[in-house]
Amino acid sequence: MRRRILSYRVGHATHQNSATSLHANGRDSEIAASVAEPKKKNTSAKDSAMLVTRQNSVSERVFLGNIIRAARICGWKIAHFRPALTKDGWRTAVQGDGKGWPDCVLVHRRKKRLLVAELKSATAQLTDQQQEWLDDFRALPFAEVFVWRPADFDKAWEILSQ
Repeated sequence: MRRRILSYRVGHATHQNSATSLHANGRDSEIAASVAEPKKKNTSAKDSAMLVTRQNSVSERVFLGNIIRAARICGWKIAHFRPALTKDGWRTAVQGDGKGWPDCVLVHRRKKRLLVAELKSATAQLTDQQQEWLDDFRALPFAEVFVWRPADFDKAWEILSQ
């Protein structure tokens, strides 16, 4: 529940107080820092989706937030499954062949499009399981499959806004 509220407030935060009040525990300091500046009056939809600059130092988590905002602005439904910390370490609840499942699956009903995107930091590499899932999706004639890095935000925006 906290993260849903956070996503909504991050997308609409206009000054530092509203951002920092949500991040009192310090765990979301990257996102809080990204919304600390006031919104500009003439901000484009693309700029409002991207709360941080296109830098190679942007974490995959912050980049994911930018992609989710961009997808929603452009009318996409998007699903991302977050791992949770368990007594055995970080795990994502899944049955079957879920290891390596792509970060984002996006559907646009009106445009009749399905996008699958794996998000990576500037230097991270795909695992064998991730590559296998992407290859399986590429075998489908209707799926569009991408690997996006923070430097690819403009390209991702272009694809989402088509």
